[in-house]
Amino acid sequence: GLRRRMLEGGENAREQEPETLEQVEALLAQGVLDETHFVIHHALVSIGEEMSRTAEDVASGRAEAVWLRVIRSAEKVLQANHSMHAIYLDNLAQVRVAAGDLKGAKEAYERAYRATVRCSGASP
Repeated sequence: GLRRRMLEGGENAREQEPETLEQVEALLAQGVLDETHFVIHHALVSIGEEMSRTAEDVASGRAEAVWLRVIRSAEKVLQANHSMHAIYLDNLAQVRVAAGDLKGAKEAYERAYRATVRCSGASP
């Protein structure tokens, strides 16, 4: 099944990546993979990107919840000085701006800036 193809990897693994939150949850419920597995992480990033373009998902907080999951996963597996932290935090901030949460957006933008400074240094 799907789980076996994903665990075997190869070209078919990416083709079988879950495309919805429901599919992600079903795969996680099997207990073989967790949110730090590349298949789940990449699926959540794709889902977050899609939800960020959907007004209903932004307004309901679903898009923000997905980006928070992506950020938690990245914090577990990426080194502290990895540029993807800044990108995920920036995505979170943009969703918060679109949802009208300017205070939350500011916090996420500040975290993204700190991540960028850790990776690239501060501008002179």
